[in-house]
Amino acid sequence: METKEIDIVKTDALFERISALIEESRKKVATAVNVAEVYTKYEIGRYIVEDEQEGNYKAAYGKKVLISLSQKLSNRFGKGWTVESLTLTRKFYLEYSNSVNTVYEMSGVPITKDNSKIVNTVYEIQNAPAVPHKFVLSWSHYLVLMRIEDENARSFYSRRIPTSMRRSISFISLTRNSCRRN
Repeated sequence: METKEIDIVKTDALFERISALIEESRKKVATAVNVAEVYTKYEIGRYIVEDEQEGNYKAAYGKKVLISLSQKLSNRFGKGWTVESLTLTRKFYLEYSNSVNTVYEMSGVPITKDNSKIVNTVYEIQNAPAVPHKFVLSWSHYLVLMRIEDENARSFYSRRIPTSMRRSISFISLTRNSCRRN
């Protein structure tokens, strides 16, 4: 082989190794973002429920709180904080609070009264010792699952996805199957 051909082969091999590293990194980032998003939505729902219980809101007053909260969050963080989305985070917390580990339980770091330690880093969540995180699907998957009123059916769809495939199950497939069963 000529020197030029050897250089091309070396460059191609190096390119493939670097490409594989970048692709793996992107997968990890996507997983970390999904985990962080789901835990954030769960904690937002918890805050809303705890605030409601502390104030013993009536439905009309609670709706006003969500409208105000939606406006403030949208002003600070942009789109995505509608009353409907906040209502869904509340529902998510209520439906999954008995079956998941909270960020606190996973980290072992107490959440103080002044909320100074609310959420850990995604790294801490993913690498919590001896306590695997329970949220293994994306937020979109949980939105579909929450439409299933029958708790047994919802549990069925949550459990039937093999652990190794939970991140990659098709959102469309889950939606189609859950709608047939509901």
